[in-house]
Amino acid sequence: GRANYQKFADVTGVDLERSPERATDPDVAATIAVIGMREGRFRPGNTLAKYFDGTKRDYVQARLIINRDVTFTDSGDPTGTPRGERIGARARIYTSILEGGAVA
Repeated sequence: GRANYQKFADVTGVDLERSPERATDPDVAATIAVIGMREGRFRPGNTLAKYFDGTKRDYVQARLIINRDVTFTDSGDPTGTPRGERIGARARIYTSILEGGAVA
């Protein structure tokens, strides 16, 4: 809501309270995402550095940077796999591809 727009106005240089649609501008959205995750502005104490440091890659718990639904299970998922684990598995695949690895 409004508090989030205020929280990011300083780093984007955009008055997001008056023009919330500007948050969808790719440059503004990227700034919000990067600064928000790096500094823990979405959920204090949850930063990229907490979950990714050197060889540490905790994709499942990193979901806590923005959402609290790590253990939530979607009703439409027949496997019953928690959301954090499903998203973490995708992130590991993307990382493998970006690092030039094969996808199993």
